[in-house]
Amino acid sequence: MVGWTPSLEPPKFLKDNKNVTSWKTPESVNARPCQHCGSVKHWDYECKHSWKGERQARASFITLSDPEIEALNAYDDLYYDLESEGESAKDQQDFCEPLQSSDQNL
Repeated sequence: MVGWTPSLEPPKFLKDNKNVTSWKTPESVNARPCQHCGSVKHWDYECKHSWKGERQARASFITLSDPEIEALNAYDDLYYDLESEGESAKDQQDFCEPLQSSDQNL
């Protein structure tokens, strides 16, 4: 699985399968489950348990081994590549179809 390492800690929260990403899920692209709740239906960054958006400063010193860094980078790359694919598909869809036909007789 993309982003998985043997040293990955188990999720700290209950699985939240109600939160489903609007594009490709980790399950559909063989990526590891959400590190916060263990759901395969959304990405870490979309989890309600992620600390994103909180106004608290947190600082921790950690050391990561090379396999852990590579796994984290692979997971992030997959997430951002899929996100940019989804956005470009939406943008193209807006410009491919005209709003109204100019061939209509009024």
